[in-house]
Amino acid sequence: MNEYQAILRQSARKALSERGYERIEPVRGAAGARLECTKNGASVLALVRTSANRAVGWMRDEATGAWRGLHEAGVVVVAALDDESKPTRVEVYGFAPSALREALDAMLAVRVARAPELARSAPVFVYLDDRRPGLPGGVKDAALWRTTLPLPGAQSASAAAAKAGFVARVREQFARLMGVPVDKVAVEFRVTV
Repeated sequence: MNEYQAILRQSARKALSERGYERIEPVRGAAGARLECTKNGASVLALVRTSANRAVGWMRDEATGAWRGLHEAGVVVVAALDDESKPTRVEVYGFAPSALREALDAMLAVRVARAPELARSAPVFVYLDDRRPGLPGGVKDAALWRTTLPLPGAQSASAAAAKAGFVARVREQFARLMGVPVDKVAVEFRVTV
């Protein structure tokens, strides 16, 4: 489990709620990967996938080769970090199961063409973005909807720069006021509530 998985799953739930889904509850024993919810009074099973690297993986049934659980879903929700190395947001996509199945089938065809002995137990990954020549990608374009949420605890580059600039100005003004060199001033802020 990657360090962001719980945050991504929570973001998926929030996005579903924003899209009008109600009574969003995890299916017992599924650790948040399967959510029972309602939309317009109808029961819907949402399958949730998380991605820290902008790829979505799926397993197949070893006996039949079918995509596990995909036939049961009313919607597939993919919650992904916006950037692998310095994430600041979570992008949540809602897919019709058929759209994701088509993308997985296309990637599987490429993988089997390259390695005919590919085991049915091997996971298959599709890319949200167009990233690799010769491989299907850009599955995000097939999404029914997309929601972007802030990543809790992440700070944008502009916010970090603004904070650093503020601290530098305070140090300079305080140094001038006290008549000491700036390198002799340390700034510490405390917030009490």
